[in-house]
Amino acid sequence: MLIIVKKYPFSGRKETNIDVFSIPKYTAPDFETHRLKNAPDDVTAPSPKDGAAPDNYHATGIYPEYFKLDGKWLLAEESRMDCVPVYENGIIKIIEFRRLKAGQRVVLGRTEDGCESIYVHMYGFSKRNSSERGFSFRQGRSRETAYSKDYDELYELLKHERDNGSILWVMGPACAFDSDSRNAMASIIKADYAHGLMAGNALLLTI
Repeated sequence: MLIIVKKYPFSGRKETNIDVFSIPKYTAPDFETHRLKNAPDDVTAPSPKDGAAPDNYHATGIYPEYFKLDGKWLLAEESRMDCVPVYENGIIKIIEFRRLKAGQRVVLGRTEDGCESIYVHMYGFSKRNSSERGFSFRQGRSRETAYSKDYDELYELLKHERDNGSILWVMGPACAFDSDSRNAMASIIKADYAHGLMAGNALLLTI
């Protein structure tokens, strides 16, 4: 289930609950640290054909990611999970596999700590130590693991967006076809936590 939040500053909604939830401030990595400052340039390789990535390609995740190319650390500004970073015209573009074109320069590397000039910044929105190890299914927590604290923060985010913007839900058709899911979604709509709902070609509803 994916939630996309959109803000409409001229919607006339009153701003409340500002003290309950505030948008986290993003802190960029310190590229003056010895490890990141002295990292070599990343390696790229051309896509061998349309819709295919070269061996050892890097797959993107949910966190901000930086790539050092031509001596500069570049942020993938419009990232999404399970795509491919492509270096083009001095910027990092995030491309779906199926949209890769033969010859595009795909970033290579499977590490995320900067040693291969790929740095995944997991704690840009928190005060946690960025030196902690990252994604691993062998550890207790991964990118796809949620704790109760995450849901508490999500509740506060929804309250904030309900009172200050608009909320669009994007999900599978089970929200309409499954009885329990339909009742749960109906409760969310009645509580004004949904202003738009999309579920593929099975359902398109604007509230």
